[in-house]
Order: sequence, then structure tokens, then C-alpha cells
Amino acid sequence: MCLASLSENPVNSRRYMSKCYMNQGCYKILSNGTQYGLRLHRLQMLLMARLGRGCYLFSRSRDEFVLHKMCALAFKEADYIAENDYKLPDLMMEQS
Repeated sequence: MCLASLSENPVNSRRYMSKCYMNQGCYKILSNGTQYGLRLHRLQMLLMARLGRGCYLFSRSRDEFVLHKMCALAFKEADYIAENDYKLPDLMMEQS
């Protein structure tokens, strides 16, 4: 639902990024979500906005902050999964 909502934004080919719009519930998931195992999905939304549509979801600075935060948390999450002897398919399923 969220990626489909994001894809409705036109591609911004200008030099400066513009604001993207998504379903309101997606903003809540992205900023307040605490579900363990969905951090790469949140990263995907931020990166698709930036690289795929040339836009930001919150503001350029907040998107950057959330991006770094989610990268760090996703790494910790993947490390936890690997250290607890989960198999590769489990790691991939958690992150998709």
C-alpha cells in the first residue's frame, strides 16, 4: 500500500527535490513504527522517494535523520538474527 501510494508521485527531474505525498497511514508507519523486522522496508520507502521519484517524505533533513537511524537499526536487527542462528531465509523474510 505504501509503495503503491509513493509511486503515484510524478518523477521529479528538477535539480531540487520536492515533497512527495503518501497515504497518511504510511507516514505513521515510517516515523513511529516499532515493528521489529520492517526496517529495511522503511529504508526502501525513503530510498524510493529520494532516488526513484526525486522527492522527500518529511523534509530533507528529517528524511536524512530517519534514513541513518533505520540503517543503524536494520544492521542491529540483521546482526541479531544472524547471531541467534536464524537461517538466511528467515533473515530475508524478516526484511521484506
